[in-house]
Amino acid sequence: MKPEAYFRTLELINELIDGQLSAFETEELNELLRNNSEARDLYLKISWVHVSLERSHRSGLEGVPTSLVQPQQFNDSLSGMRSIRHSQFKMTWLAASCAVVLVVVVGTITWMIKPSSEQFSGPSEGTRHVATMILANNCEWASSIQIREGERLPPKLLTLTRGTAAIRFDDGTEMLLTSSASIELKSSESARLTSGEVAVRGAEGFKLSTSACDLIDLGTEFVASVNQLGATELHVLSGQVAVTNNVSQGDRVVNEGNSVQVDSSEGKHYPIEGKGRGFQELLEETVSKNHTTSELQAHESFLYPVGNHPPKELSGGVGWSSPWRLRSKTEYAPVHELENPSLVDSNNEMQIREGTLIPKWEAGENGGVLHFSPGRHYRLRNLSTPIDMGSDGITYFSMQFRRNGVQPKENLIDKPINATTRDSFRITFRSSKNYWKESLLFSLKNFESMVSITTDAPLLWTGKIIRQKTKEDEIYFRVFTHPEQLQVVEPSNWHISTRGVYMDQSFDVLVVTSIGNMDVEIDEFRIGQSWRSVAVWH
Repeated sequence: MKPEAYFRTLELINELIDGQLSAFETEELNELLRNNSEARDLYLKISWVHVSLERSHRSGLEGVPTSLVQPQQFNDSLSGMRSIRHSQFKMTWLAASCAVVLVVVVGTITWMIKPSSEQFSGPSEGTRHVATMILANNCEWASSIQIREGERLPPKLLTLTRGTAAIRFDDGTEMLLTSSASIELKSSESARLTSGEVAVRGAEGFKLSTSACDLIDLGTEFVASVNQLGATELHVLSGQVAVTNNVSQGDRVVNEGNSVQVDSSEGKHYPIEGKGRGFQELLEETVSKNHTTSELQAHESFLYPVGNHPPKELSGGVGWSSPWRLRSKTEYAPVHELENPSLVDSNNEMQIREGTLIPKWEAGENGGVLHFSPGRHYRLRNLSTPIDMGSDGITYFSMQFRRNGVQPKENLIDKPINATTRDSFRITFRSSKNYWKESLLFSLKNFESMVSITTDAPLLWTGKIIRQKTKEDEIYFRVFTHPEQLQVVEPSNWHISTRGVYMDQSFDVLVVTSIGNMDVEIDEFRIGQSWRSVAVWH
């Protein structure tokens, strides 16, 4: 199957499942399924994914897999396959409701939000990762390979020669390293400090070893260091730390507010003067002294006059190679989509409203927001710096979003949409050179789900894309609800994380899509190289 036909078939199948397939598209899909065995196989595979998710939902969502594995190979032909009737495809677990579901789509695989017990930092199959680099501020490492902020880390030795770094182990323990610190990552719940100083905010049971002793976290925050003679210093700032001596004195528990030194040769414990600067204080101090504007690659704050505008008149912001625009003819799926009134854009303008999405701001103080009325809307903009999936790197993005409610169909002011259309809002990264090949889509849809999003509540969409030239790519997605507090480092739990993604496209087109009866506003779209460059409410 040619790439254009493949991705058109994929789009039609997804619209069928979402309840958005028109009568015109239904006939197109039927024709593809009747005449193309590869299309039939694709249809079965995607159906299998959704049926698996349905079963997980009906069983209390305890079995939602952390990755969706492709089913075994289907037969090329389907005996007795009946034609699909318009609006025939229905799944009870996707019944419309006031909740939404978060979705990431890459190629033919869909990742959907997992219950909290299933959330994870996102290990890749084939590579055993134990931690994430959550802060890398002016860092230089003894190894020739530099470590980027946001990078997943396997067991390895890290020697920091300059700057400040913070690591989050997969058990939740967070560790801040200053220059001259050398730490060996052993597992998701253990490490070995060979020199220098670290501040630790630990998870119970985390073990930090040195040449003199083992420090077992009992649910606490502490500072540990190893001096040039090999002696270990421990300063317990809160909670308790168990000290297992490697020589003679046995175990002891050091309580909050106490500090000891453990001799490496004789294993003796000596009380010493305490230190009071812990992980959070050092982290915030480091971040406050360093600005991240240079890490921001693209930013659109919709600072335009209030009213309706042709897209080409909206060209503000930074990091864009073009103004906003509508789809070109080649960016409609088939040419005949232009001939179907239910599939084209409901209008050809972009509406800027006064105010912001954050309630504590005064209306109009910081410019406008982009408004989408009920209907079918596609708005595109080209990036100056593409998201190149064929190279190594890490990209973050964020966008403020608010849904102002669902309008009754009789009150729609734009062109009518399909009566069976489900409300959907999504952003998609595509390639201008290969628009209908692989893409990366992030979406909220009006489906029954584990997450309730209140109408009128401002949301912050956040995403992280780990791009690897020769290894598996990793995609993460999380939505925050205002006034949920944002940390200075990326979250420990993402709502969605992927496996089995290998992409090589260079994404230089942002596509914003709003379909259905929702009244939607967006603001402050950001793309950057660090969490701090995009994770802001204002």
